[in-house]
Amino acid sequence: MSRIAKHIDLIIDQKLKGLMKSEGFNKNGRNFHLRLDASTLVLNVQASSFNDNYGGNFTVNLGVFFPEIHAVLGRYSISGVPKESDCSLRKRIGYLMPGGKDFWWETNVDEPVETIGEDLSFFVQKLGLPWLKSHSTIELARREFAFQAPFVDVAAAICLGEKSRARQMLAEIVSGNNPSAPIAKRIAALNHIDL
Repeated sequence: MSRIAKHIDLIIDQKLKGLMKSEGFNKNGRNFHLRLDASTLVLNVQASSFNDNYGGNFTVNLGVFFPEIHAVLGRYSISGVPKESDCSLRKRIGYLMPGGKDFWWETNVDEPVETIGEDLSFFVQKLGLPWLKSHSTIELARREFAFQAPFVDVAAAICLGEKSRARQMLAEIVSGNNPSAPIAKRIAALNHIDL
């Protein structure tokens, strides 16, 4: 493990871990998760693939995993805790910050972990955790699905008992010359929706 990887882990362990634990999250590597009745909230600290031994960058990925949506879409089964990449709803913390664009913390092995760790914890507490909690059910996440992959929005409609809306969205995909038409047909068949 590189020196910068150890430094980033130290920032997480000394500053972020306590905050996340106080909110009920469990830690696994650079991932935190909280299982709720209808979802699992996920926070992932991602290091840049361009980091060197001395310095580098990292960001925070947020996700909400809905097992019901996963099943409606006919996706593979998840054993254990879902990763951020498995989540039905995903967001980088930078898009919640002022300016609304991707944000990466920059650090080096000589920088005290307190400074960057406090900044990281501040933004997770003020922006990341509220976003996760405000999207913890399909009903609460509904508006956000429209900006994600269209099939997640279809699955949400099915989960909420809105099969006619789901049928309409699937029919629109199938009716055009859309390369996603085979996926739409598979989802319709899996959920007994006639197109």
